[in-house]
Amino acid sequence: MHPAIPHLIELQRVDHQMGLLRAELESFPKRLREADTKLSGARAEIASAKDALAKITTERKKFEFAGQEWKDRVRKYRDQSGAVKTNDAYRALQHEISNAEAEIAKAEDRQLEVMMRAEDVERRLRLAESRLKETEESLAAERKTIEAQAGEIRKQLEASTAEREKIIAPVPEDLRDLYARIARRHGGTALAQVREDQCRGGAAHAARVECHQRLIGAGGAQGLGDDAGKMNRSLLDTGGAALAVSQFALYGDARGQRRPSFIQAAPPELGKALYEEFVRALQALGVRVETGVFQAHMAVELVNDGPVTILLDSEKVF
Repeated sequence: MHPAIPHLIELQRVDHQMGLLRAELESFPKRLREADTKLSGARAEIASAKDALAKITTERKKFEFAGQEWKDRVRKYRDQSGAVKTNDAYRALQHEISNAEAEIAKAEDRQLEVMMRAEDVERRLRLAESRLKETEESLAAERKTIEAQAGEIRKQLEASTAEREKIIAPVPEDLRDLYARIARRHGGTALAQVREDQCRGGAAHAARVECHQRLIGAGGAQGLGDDAGKMNRSLLDTGGAALAVSQFALYGDARGQRRPSFIQAAPPELGKALYEEFVRALQALGVRVETGVFQAHMAVELVNDGPVTILLDSEKVF
């Protein structure tokens, strides 16, 4: 195994961690904008209530003015009633008074309706002002929390950057370039084999192959073909999940001997690092992953529908 591989595995772990930290840091401006939107909504509610209250006040004054005009007419008609000299003139004046009093009653009814609407709007305004105050207090606390989290993440990024520099220092320049090119094309992960002397294309590469390999048919596990009878759907296409279980016995070699040899399997430290990187690479692709326990004795139940078993090996030495 190339002596730089353990460093590159650790480098990939740190880079993955830094990517998550950067993604979280980049989410903070959006959270702040969402908080400002809540505040804008609360202020808009208050502005709407004040506008409605102003219109109601104008409407109420209009009815008050109309009612006062009719009251003035009634007083004028009553003052004139003492000066009339004929019954017809008197009856006509009384009729005008009755009409004016009816208009006064209408204006007062309208004023009452407007006053009731004003009370509702005033209650809504008080509630909106209370909500605004609560929102301002809540958002101030949230903003402080976000700023504190952002500061903590920046510290973690600084520490991770320093750790990365230490990890990459012994790696030759050509391998750094190769690692950078592979990282830019980072893809999926499912089941990766790890040998003592090599990593079969890297955990991330194995994940990409496993996730994009078209092995699933239209019926899922039952009926492996699609509508045309072909294996034409990948794990990502179907939204499936992955079970990642470490199994060093995959490299058991029983050729020319009665007892299988496992000397080609990677040592536990390297195998565990690659296994965990493989799982992280799957998760980075958006795949739900369940895992076993590394180096533990486990009983794994498998329903091999078909049966179909496909071994992916970049060297094709099986």
